[in-house]
Amino acid sequence: MMNSKILVSLAGGLAAAILFFGVFGGGVFGVPLLFVSPLPIALLAFGWGLDAAIGGALAGAAIVGLLVAALLGPVAIATSATSAVAVSNFGLVFAVAFLLLVAVPMAIYAYLVLLARHRPGSAGDDADPAPVEWFPLPRVLLVVALGTAGTLILAGWLSGYSVDRFAPEMADVLAPLTGEAVATADPEQLAAARRTLAFLPPTFGLLWTAVMIVNLWLGAVVARRSGRLARPWPDIAMAIDMPLPGFVVFAAALLGIAAPGPIGLAAATLAGALAVVFIAIGFAVLHVTSRDNPARPVLLGVAYAVAILFTLPVFLLALIGIAERFLRLREKKAQSPPRGARPRS
Repeated sequence: MMNSKILVSLAGGLAAAILFFGVFGGGVFGVPLLFVSPLPIALLAFGWGLDAAIGGALAGAAIVGLLVAALLGPVAIATSATSAVAVSNFGLVFAVAFLLLVAVPMAIYAYLVLLARHRPGSAGDDADPAPVEWFPLPRVLLVVALGTAGTLILAGWLSGYSVDRFAPEMADVLAPLTGEAVATADPEQLAAARRTLAFLPPTFGLLWTAVMIVNLWLGAVVARRSGRLARPWPDIAMAIDMPLPGFVVFAAALLGIAAPGPIGLAAATLAGALAVVFIAIGFAVLHVTSRDNPARPVLLGVAYAVAILFTLPVFLLALIGIAERFLRLREKKAQSPPRGARPRS
């Protein structure tokens, strides 16, 4: 049994590492492969436990480091011994990035989904069939948002991310889009580069938090279909919410965006990550309020497509998610009679 779990951990770590490494050689499919790289770790955690997920994370990190070194090693060795040493360090950097941004956080998030305790005062008999109290989904979402923001902020700090530091390089990257050869000395291009660099932290916070939540959900779905999910499947659209501390942190993050330097960038990352929870609540409102509508699949499909393609619907969904705290549209829908039902006389 132990040997089989080790083999499963190694297989899951290998799968996660290959998906993570796909951004190097996957071409147009590299980014989608990167986005599903947390999924094998979620499957390990839901199906075989936290220890299997941690084992897969460590194995995946080692494989990522070896793959990066194998990809860049021949070029570096042909250049100089110093370059070869730099490649080994480069492999270590990507291994740490895999652990920090993908594997370890996903293992922890899945562990929280499965975290449970015996409800105080429960008898555990037929009169009390639900003696187990599971870690609430709203708190899971809050932890995912805060944890993802924290890992991104830490990664930015370790990499020395700074708007002023990277503005000249970004200006040169943006120069071909405007038909100019080099834009380092162009004040307008430098200003555009600074705006772009300032916009990246909240974008990464929003995007990677969404990636982690979707992979967490996909892992739970697969584990449920295979009969390995220990937690009973809830009505997710009704269950998810933002805990009150999340509102406080989100408001503080919005205010902190105006701060200069690293504090403003960190606040923007945190605000982007927490906004994903409100967007998810907005989608949950659409799911619940459309349950009696015959055109529900079409409406939801259009809503998801428009949200992916355009920015404004995402802001509207976030506003719906914030307002849901006070409007309670899902509760009102659940208490209302089904469409077509006749009122009792």
